[in-house]
Amino acid sequence: MNNKQGSTPLLTPPVGLELYTLRHEFQESARDALEKTAAMGYDGVEFSIDHQHLYQAPYLKGLLDDLGLKCFGYLVTWEDMQPDRIMQTLAYNAALENHSVAVGSAPVDLLRTEDGVKQVIEKLLHIHEVCTANGFTAGYHNHDVEFSIRYHGKFVWDMIFDAMPSSFPLVFDTGNAMDGGGQPMDIVNRYPGRMPIVHTKPYSLKDEYATMIGDDDIPWADFLRRCLETGGTKYLIVEYGNSIKYPPYVSSAMCLERLRNILRGLSA
Repeated sequence: MNNKQGSTPLLTPPVGLELYTLRHEFQESARDALEKTAAMGYDGVEFSIDHQHLYQAPYLKGLLDDLGLKCFGYLVTWEDMQPDRIMQTLAYNAALENHSVAVGSAPVDLLRTEDGVKQVIEKLLHIHEVCTANGFTAGYHNHDVEFSIRYHGKFVWDMIFDAMPSSFPLVFDTGNAMDGGGQPMDIVNRYPGRMPIVHTKPYSLKDEYATMIGDDDIPWADFLRRCLETGGTKYLIVEYGNSIKYPPYVSSAMCLERLRNILRGLSA
């Protein structure tokens, strides 16, 4: 895949694996899952959801160090970032030497009403303040619901990020957005400099999530170029959460290979 004439080669960002992709394998053996992730050629990982309740942080940090993997972030639950648990969550991440956390998603019931969205924004502002005061960056990761619900013609996603300060980053999930009716190119154009972490999840209007990068409906080369040129993207994270077409290790390896092929074209 060649650059357009006159385009500038781009630096290739690190690629990590969102461990939700290997959630069952990781729960069974973190060491085995991380060893296979490193063997595939990933630069690092993003932890998610209940990992802090499965394994002690020093154990996971030791595994990462042994395998030469970096921690690119942690998707935490809404509950983990509430006042009674947020400091515990930050302490766990500090032990991982990770200072980038993101709420996996707000409760759907709150997002289904305009007043509920306002409550979510208020809580995210508080989360942002607490994280910033303690040396962390907080963000928010989308599912489909943030793009399937609108109020006054505006996506819930836009309501949230238009209300948050520019230092509050998007953790943008391409497939989830498309599933809800959003368009990745529109999002990266609308929020320049605010997409440090991008989940490169394939999505097809015909096959939905049962597809693969390069076989789906996302214009990957153009999208990734825009992420790197204007989105402020520092890390690409592979998340392939289903086993409809490919088992987890196979999909993880295929996504990495196809992403790297596209990135090589952009950096040529």
